[in-house]
Amino acid sequence: MLRSRIREKIMFPLDICNRAVLTKARFDEVIATKAPLTERYKEDHGLRYPGFLKNPTATGYLWDELAGHG
Repeated sequence: MLRSRIREKIMFPLDICNRAVLTKARFDEVIATKAPLTERYKEDHGLRYPGFLKNPTATGYLWDELAGHG
């Protein structure tokens, strides 16, 4: 990220990502938009971490999403 062509970068500690909680309700909002990217998101977050399709009460965090879009 630091070497990317993005002009303005904002750095923050990883622990702030723990405030970005991903719930099943938010997951459902994301996957309701039928697109190739959201289909991949559905597969990743639905079947892998945190596994919403297996465990609807699971909770996840948006560490990677925030790191890529600071």
